[in-house]
Amino acid sequence: MPSKSTAQTELQHPTALVSPKARLGNNVKIGPYTIIQDNSNSR
Repeated sequence: MPSKSTAQTELQHPTALVSPKARLGNNVKIGPYTIIQDNSNSR
């Protein structure tokens, strides 16, 4: 599993599941129990 950057870790809740293939914009906050699958875009 790829390591997360410090910034990503701070904005992602520990219970969230995020695909390493998902494309997230800057400063996106990911809340508890969120699931983001492959090919998701958040900008």
